[in-house]
Amino acid sequence: MSTAPILDPNETQVALASAALHAATTDAEGVLEVTLPSGIASPELEGLGIEATAGPIELRVDAVTVATWASEQYRQLHAELGKPFVGVTAQVNSVPIDCTLIPCVAVTYDDGPGEFTPKLLQTLSDEGARVTFFLMGSRANAHPDLVKQAQVAGHELASHTMTHPDLTTLSVPDAKAQVLNAAAAISAITGVPVTMFRPPYGEVNDKIIAAVGLPSIHWSIDTNDWRKPGQQALIDRSVPVAKPGDIILFHDTHSDTVEVAGTVVRGLRDRGLELVTVTQLFGGHVPGGRVRSR
Repeated sequence: MSTAPILDPNETQVALASAALHAATTDAEGVLEVTLPSGIASPELEGLGIEATAGPIELRVDAVTVATWASEQYRQLHAELGKPFVGVTAQVNSVPIDCTLIPCVAVTYDDGPGEFTPKLLQTLSDEGARVTFFLMGSRANAHPDLVKQAQVAGHELASHTMTHPDLTTLSVPDAKAQVLNAAAAISAITGVPVTMFRPPYGEVNDKIIAAVGLPSIHWSIDTNDWRKPGQQALIDRSVPVAKPGDIILFHDTHSDTVEVAGTVVRGLRDRGLELVTVTQLFGGHVPGGRVRSR
């Protein structure tokens, strides 16, 4: 009944409690099971004539109460239980890039994800480079782990339609559905809204762009990698000709493209060009309509 404040535990008591918490376990229902060792005491208990505990005491704390004790970090980790590990979200840059001051280019990859995408993601990670992937919705649904891996690595993901049709051969409602259904599929995997699209073959018209309501991202440098010109040709068509503000088109569905990715990244940087996502290229605000470069 004393109104005196409760004293902090001494070092011995802190050590006992710490050992108990480190040895605690959680059962299948989320109940925290803690066994307090013998020797638990406090000045307040001693004042009431209660001696230190002579044996272990088992405590069970319900999951709801435990959740109120958990740190935000623990809650985030707990929410990932049972999910495939795809790494942690990478910080793109410690300082925001201003492409009005720094010469930037946006390297982009279409048609994935596919069998060569894992190797490309590893190369980009090794080089510390960020790119924009224009994903097909059907392939995103087939490879959700790769989509999530690209997202947590800091790459930008956008729509390249569900099945890669020439949008101008479809009705406006069907073309809109091709773009937005792919965007929805990608967002369902990443939890991040899709803010742009790339029309297959670059074929689109003003009615479709207006109906979709997103910027249509084209390119200023086409490597024509789908024609399989060879690895050196892919380097020659991108590295020496790129200039600030360019958007460079590749496809991560071709092995030669993936094989030269590291050389392309290093070559562009050797020329003083920083690789950024399309959104970064425009300072975070991509203009509407057709976009071919900054």
